[in-house]
Amino acid sequence: MKFHITLFISIFPLLIFAKNYRFTYEYKFKPQKEKMDSVITDYMNLDTDGKKSLFFNDSKHKMDSVYATSKNLNELTQYKNYNQNVSYTIFKDYSIPTIDFYSKKFNLDILIEEKELPKWNLIDEFSVINTFKCQKAYTKYKGREWYAWFTKDIPINDGPYKFIGLPGLIIRVSDKEESHTFDLVQVIHIKDPFLEVPKKVRLMTQTQFDELAKKNINLKTDVAFTNVTNKTVTVGLNDGNMMNLSNNTSNVDQAIIDKLRKSNNPIELKPSE
Repeated sequence: MKFHITLFISIFPLLIFAKNYRFTYEYKFKPQKEKMDSVITDYMNLDTDGKKSLFFNDSKHKMDSVYATSKNLNELTQYKNYNQNVSYTIFKDYSIPTIDFYSKKFNLDILIEEKELPKWNLIDEFSVINTFKCQKAYTKYKGREWYAWFTKDIPINDGPYKFIGLPGLIIRVSDKEESHTFDLVQVIHIKDPFLEVPKKVRLMTQTQFDELAKKNINLKTDVAFTNVTNKTVTVGLNDGNMMNLSNNTSNVDQAIIDKLRKSNNPIELKPSE
C-alpha cells in the first residue's frame, strides 16, 4: 500500500466549504527493544467531520468492511496484513474533549475511557513540512517524550493516536527515541467520515486491559482458519487479521503465538494517571 501527498496545495479552498476529511498517516514503529533496526510500517486514517474524529487502521477498516458483507474470512487473504499492535480505534470529541480507546481481545470489544490528555509546550521553532508552515511542540505523555509539528493552515486541533489539543493539525509527531513516528502522507475530502464505534463494549481501565493482554494466547479461539500452499501458511484470525508464515516454519503454533504477542516497545510506557 502506498500513499502520495497530492492534495496539499489544493486543500485550502476546500477547507472553507467542507469539514469532512480523511488524513492518512504513515506510522513507523519499532516493536522490539532488542531489534531497534527492525521497523514496521502501517497506515492509519484520521476521519473527522470538524466536531469529532476516529483514528483507525486503514487495512483493518477495509478488511472489516469486506468481512461484514461476505462473512468469509478467506476473502481477506488478498488484503494487506496489518500489525496486531495497531488494531485499535480511537474516538475523540472536540467539544469536551474526550478520548475513547477501543480494542478487541479474546472476542471482547473493549472500551478504555482515557482521562489523561497531552499537555503541550509550544517551541519557538518553525519549519515547512510538505508545503505546510509548521511550528514545533513538546509533550511528555504516557512515559515518553514527544515532539510534534503542527500547522495552523488546517484549523483542526487534532492529530494521530491520542494526540490532541494543539492549535492546528499535527503533520508529524515522533517520540524522542523515534521508536514511534506518525507522518501525514495524504489528505482527501470524503462525503461521509467513518465514525462508527462498537455499541456493545466492556468498559475497562488501562491496567485491566494490560492484564488481559498478558493472558496466554488461545489458538482455538483466536485462529479461524489456516491455508497451506507450497510456499506459505496463511493464518486467518477471528479479529479479521491475517498473517503469513513460511511453509518451512517448524512449529506453526509457536510462530502464531510469537506474532500475536504484544510489542515489548509499546507506544505507551505507563498507564493513565
